[in-house]
Amino acid sequence: TQAKTDDGRQGSHQEIRQLFVSAIESAENLIYIENQYFSSNALFRALSRRMTDSDRPPLEIVMILAKDANAFFEKISIGLMQAKLIARLEELASETGHKVGVYYPACLGTDGQEVPTYIHSKLFLVDDRFLSVGSANMNNRSMGLDTEVNVAWEAAPEEHAMIESIRRVRVDLLAEHTGATDSASLGELTARKGLVDYLE
Repeated sequence: TQAKTDDGRQGSHQEIRQLFVSAIESAENLIYIENQYFSSNALFRALSRRMTDSDRPPLEIVMILAKDANAFFEKISIGLMQAKLIARLEELASETGHKVGVYYPACLGTDGQEVPTYIHSKLFLVDDRFLSVGSANMNNRSMGLDTEVNVAWEAAPEEHAMIESIRRVRVDLLAEHTGATDSASLGELTARKGLVDYLE
């Protein structure tokens, strides 16, 4: 992502946004997101289109997000929009048969109270065959204005070793977030169908 400069020496680039929209549109079973934010209008619209396409199979959508914005300005500028978009995605899921699970990681403090872990990762995974990691948040600024760089891998259907590697990334992260260590739990996390129900 790069914004166009006023002097015209640098053009606008929105390659990450285009890549993410394309990945959402091609999703067959699973979308897994870890990000500080989910407040991008373009990504919300892409998810909405995919979820309302009755000719496509139902999705499992797992979002690992920060529980709260990090500062007052972020709560006002991003938090309210994020809450609105996620509520609409949850409504769409109940209307269309998709599953949406939104989570945040936390641990227990010495006083026994929950202490949320602030998510700063920027990872996007689709169907265990596409993975993107980089600096881009899933907000409007990172999709169009800020300078961002991501690296992405996409496996062809016959590239079984790469698919397995991408799946391991997802399962390892979910195992870390949930504290899962036994083989039965890891098996449940490996499955794409029923993942949201299992996490719930």
